[in-house]
Amino acid sequence: MRKQLGKSWGATVGPFLQRALLLFLFSPAICHAQIRTWYTGQTCSFNLATPAGPECLLWSGCVFSTYFTTADGNYVPLAAFTMDVASDGSQASFTVEIATDVPTEKATFTFISACDPANADCPGETNAVFGQYSFPVQIESLSAIIKDTSDIMNGTVEVKLSAPEGTTGDLVPVFHGTDASGAAIQYGPEFPALAPGTQQIQLPFDDPPPAIYTTIDGAWYATPPGASTTQTVDIPTYTMPTPWTYFRKVFYTQYNFAHENACSGGDADAWVVSASTSKGTTTCSFTKISLNAQFISAVWINGTGVDNNGDILRMAMVPTLGSGAGQKCFGQYPLGAIGVTPKLPNGKNGSGNTFVIAAPPITGSCSGQSLVPDQSLAMPCSRSGKLCPPAVLSGVKALSCGDQLNLDSGDYATASTRSADDKCPACSDTGPFNDVNSVMYGADGHIDAFSSNTSCTGKGVGSLGFFYTSYPTN
Repeated sequence: MRKQLGKSWGATVGPFLQRALLLFLFSPAICHAQIRTWYTGQTCSFNLATPAGPECLLWSGCVFSTYFTTADGNYVPLAAFTMDVASDGSQASFTVEIATDVPTEKATFTFISACDPANADCPGETNAVFGQYSFPVQIESLSAIIKDTSDIMNGTVEVKLSAPEGTTGDLVPVFHGTDASGAAIQYGPEFPALAPGTQQIQLPFDDPPPAIYTTIDGAWYATPPGASTTQTVDIPTYTMPTPWTYFRKVFYTQYNFAHENACSGGDADAWVVSASTSKGTTTCSFTKISLNAQFISAVWINGTGVDNNGDILRMAMVPTLGSGAGQKCFGQYPLGAIGVTPKLPNGKNGSGNTFVIAAPPITGSCSGQSLVPDQSLAMPCSRSGKLCPPAVLSGVKALSCGDQLNLDSGDYATASTRSADDKCPACSDTGPFNDVNSVMYGADGHIDAFSSNTSCTGKGVGSLGFFYTSYPTN
């Protein structure tokens, strides 16, 4: 049977301690050492033997009290105290739990059994105290807390584990978040045999599912020196000051401004277009020039290039001066000038040959966002939308113009911080991620990075490769 004991009855039986009739003998406790140690917020068990017979343990009128007192006489609050009694009353086992807000210090544990003064069923004299036992204890604090997540973007979390020297145990922090659909995501890595102290734990980058993580809890399964049982030390729920938006393994291709001086082959005809508007009517003017044929194609694909004169050329469609329907110069193009992306007989896209001379700085598809070499990124966008609206990256969320991303190669340090200043329709294609023959195989997402490389075409730029990608958290 189990009896739930009160927390303050010891003050009532105090006057009757001199009348004790039975001394309870304690068997060795699970709590260890000569001075037994209890841990705040944890449980500690011990056994009690009553060689004189069942006595008070089975009497309906018997009450029990247990408490801690410090050297200055203050009481230490208990969170719980329970007792299991053998059927013949010869043995009892106790579980003590100390409140979590108790400071660590030495104290005295006291157990008392006596008759309830209001109960007439007590044998012998009412108010008799049948047993008292006291012994010294050291109250220790076991705790595990998350201290800092400012560098979780690089896979590092700071934790503080408090326990007596020599304690060791497995730490299992549990990260809670959601994906783009709102589905709950939970990730709980195990860090074995951690000792007390403030330390950095490093998450294995490939393991956490892509998600937006907001809170951490979990437990430290600690075994103090000399203890025969493991204490489960709960990690209080920690809310990250900045949520960890983790896109995991993203493959970064690169694009650049095509440079005519790096191109090979012969020249071809091209045009430069300009426009003026008066009374709502746009008049377009065209100047025929000669450019490297490979350069013409590269600028039309990438959208921007630098010719041999140092002028920045942009495909005419970007500032809506193309020849297609809805463009400002529709119907005004001279013979030979092309201001749209034509379809070739083989079904592939061809290239136009009409450009605008642009003044720096050059912006991408994000209005007002200048393209900065080796810093700007083109984020995934949907081919289905007219303005190519941002597409979800890695199943987590769609980026927005101006978003900053932290790139980590896997060495727990920032390789670079980059900005979403442009859009990439091809980056919304997830097919290569599952193709074992693709360089993107195993990626969670695809981003195109703007490069300072001065090659003629994007093929000459090469790829950056894989980076573990997050929003910055510091």
